Amino acid sequence: MANNLLNFDLLKTARKYHKWLMLFIGVQFVIWSVTGAYMVFFNIDYIHGDSLVKNHQTKIVPANIQYSLKELLKQYPDAKRISVGKFIDKEVYRFLVEEKKHLLDARTGALLTPLNKTTALNVAKHYYTRNHSKCRF
Repeated sequence: MANNLLNFDLLKTARKYHKWLMLFIGVQFVIWSVTGAYMVFFNIDYIHGDSLVKNHQTKIVPANIQYSLKELLKQYPDAKRISVGKFIDKEVYRFLVEEKKHLLDARTGALLTPLNKTTALNVAKHYYTRNHSKCRF
């Protein structure tokens, strides 16, 4: 009789823990199902936020690069990974000095980094597709 009572208590305890464990796992499966359905039903570019960004395909104009690479290397002899690109609407040099990123105007040689608040806002407005008048920066 005592052995039956012990087995009954063990079975009752196991059922109690099993119920709560299955509830927890079931809720997790529901969350996975809903978020998975979202990923399937919506375009992946929309999920990534690509619809919020303007894709500027502007080309570099070599005539606008008046600050030579030779001058850049003279001013920053430890510069690594130097590249030429566009920043908003101007040509710039991007490079690293001691693993710190630098941005240099390719026309004047002026250092553009670190960005001030006004420049950062202009960059955000340049790439963001929504109405700027409603933005609260």
